[in-house]
Amino acid sequence: MQGRGKTKKTKKAKRSQLSYFLHTDRNEMGLEGLPTWTDIGLAPIGFVLYLVLAFGLMWIFSLFPWFDASQAQETGLDSFITSADAIIAYLRLVVVAPLIEEIIFRGWLYGKLRNCLLARFSDRTSMLISIFVVSLAFGVAHGQWNAGVNMFAMSIVLCGLRETTGTIYSGILMHIIKNGVAFCVIMFT
Repeated sequence: MQGRGKTKKTKKAKRSQLSYFLHTDRNEMGLEGLPTWTDIGLAPIGFVLYLVLAFGLMWIFSLFPWFDASQAQETGLDSFITSADAIIAYLRLVVVAPLIEEIIFRGWLYGKLRNCLLARFSDRTSMLISIFVVSLAFGVAHGQWNAGVNMFAMSIVLCGLRETTGTIYSGILMHIIKNGVAFCVIMFT
């Protein structure tokens, strides 16, 4: 009889932990309030920092013979039938993808991980672990080595913006800037 009670308690505890992890609020996701001028001003500064960090990491990784920095990333932007296709691709890559990725990675995942780690580690340690884990996950999600290293660097800066402002708004704007530049390079070169 005791074993059965423990099983119910264990299942209830696991369900409670899962419920906690899935449930979040606007503040934990970095969506509290509205974007500020600080968010807007930090986005281009973050973009420059990202470029410096990405070039540095790409240079370091290019020292390894197995790393191909020039490998083309599959974006699905190879050919368009109409200009409407280009507009849809622009909206998908430059607007929708940054919004969704920032809400998932720097909003939900970073917020949850940071709060969970705060219970076990110091503020600085939980921040550093959260930045590394989220950035690694973001890099891996982009599939290729060269894109992964690039996105890892970008995510470090985006997490830094999240820490600095407490929101993901400057990260969303920086991500839009980065994807907008990438879209223009792909389309016009």
